[in-house]
Amino acid sequence: MNENSVVMYLVVNKSLNLTSGKIAAQVGHLVELISQTSFQLEVEENDNFATYSDEELTTVQNKIGTYQKYKTTGTTKIVLGCSDLSIWAELKKLTPYLVIDEGRTECPPNSETVLGFFPMRKSEAPDVIKKLKLL
Repeated sequence: MNENSVVMYLVVNKSLNLTSGKIAAQVGHLVELISQTSFQLEVEENDNFATYSDEELTTVQNKIGTYQKYKTTGTTKIVLGCSDLSIWAELKKLTPYLVIDEGRTECPPNSETVLGFFPMRKSEAPDVIKKLKLL
């Protein structure tokens, strides 16, 4: 894998001390959410492209192209951990996808368990992501 590889970054909130099974479920929820978003982008592009501004159309087409590359090059996911809530807050400013748990099992209701980013080239990852350690 090189810096041009397209990957999906997922960050687990380690301050919640979740079990590995709970982490797996939460990461699964997030990957599903991001995948559904990609599908919705493709539908919107086909149905509504005439209503988009040039900038909006370019953004949607770029995201679709990036997701297609992600799907055809191995769907690599990089799962990172974050226990520092100030760094978590910094990550949230990047407008990630976010899973908020209902609190039925291991954590309090409305706990932010995992956040993730639409697939991107490794070289495009913000520094705050690059500084995190693998889970």
